[in-house]
Amino acid sequence: MNSQQAGYRKGLLGATAVYLLVMLFYGKDMFALGSLDGFYSQVNYVHNNLGYFDILAPVHYLRYAIAYPFFYMHQNGVPDFFQALVYVAYLSPFYFIRQSLSTFVVLMLLLIAPFGISYRSCLVIAGLFYLYFIVYMGEGRRLIFWLSAALATLSSGVLIAWILICLLYKRSIRISLKNYTVTLFVFSLLLGCSVVHKIGFFDRLSPAKVSVSMEKKLVKVKEPVIAMNRVIAGHSDNFFIKVVRRSTLYVTWVRGNFTKFYFYVTLLSVLVCATLIKLREGLYPAAFFAVGIPGFLVEGLGSLAFSLCALAVIVEFLQCSGHFRRLKTIDSI
Repeated sequence: MNSQQAGYRKGLLGATAVYLLVMLFYGKDMFALGSLDGFYSQVNYVHNNLGYFDILAPVHYLRYAIAYPFFYMHQNGVPDFFQALVYVAYLSPFYFIRQSLSTFVVLMLLLIAPFGISYRSCLVIAGLFYLYFIVYMGEGRRLIFWLSAALATLSSGVLIAWILICLLYKRSIRISLKNYTVTLFVFSLLLGCSVVHKIGFFDRLSPAKVSVSMEKKLVKVKEPVIAMNRVIAGHSDNFFIKVVRRSTLYVTWVRGNFTKFYFYVTLLSVLVCATLIKLREGLYPAAFFAVGIPGFLVEGLGSLAFSLCALAVIVEFLQCSGHFRRLKTIDSI
């Protein structure tokens, strides 16, 4: 490890120590909203009905396994600081992968993110970044790969994109042919479950079934990306129109929440920029981010996850093109 990589690693450890110190006084509970949080209701249902099985059971059980440490602490009144320790444990691959400016920036954002969004969202974002790192850096292909897979199950939309990326980038991930047959079967099963879950989400509610009180509860959820996707903005018998009308961009626009609307437009712009940067290398390298663009028409969490990977590409591009060195020169004048 060269001195620059060692410097990044020290920075990561220092930032993590500061994060834990802050969380010691301002802890965060993944399930603070209780029954108002649909994810809590899902985890709680699995916990109370261990042994049930239906078409969505594989995804639900994986989600339960990932969230169980947080759930256990929430149920037993363990101080929130220990949830922060579990969160850092899920981020531990950052301290062992090849250090770079992009991994440093991404981890800094993931340490800040829990103050604005839930641990669940942060873990989904981390899971997709692990896959990005494997595809483009070619490291940590086993344990990090399966951790990435597990974390991706926390969001159906992201899991669908994750599986499609794995199928596209089999050579980059370098799973042996023997294991890949089993892996492909698992991927297909999870993909089927996720598609059923996502279709069910868009077809589950109609405007007539959404009361004013229910809508207020959804907006109160302190996970605005997910909450806004649950608010119904119009009705149509056409499934694809339903998808668009319940998308983050559409809902924020029709409700006049232009701050969030322009925030997501900015995220989309970052993703498009990363796609164009990779397009310089060919269609195959750019496909990773092209898969993420439809996520803006499905859910906000997918847009956040892909945007952080896209930001890593932009940081790497600016660093390799010498922009940061030029800025240093200008600052020294």
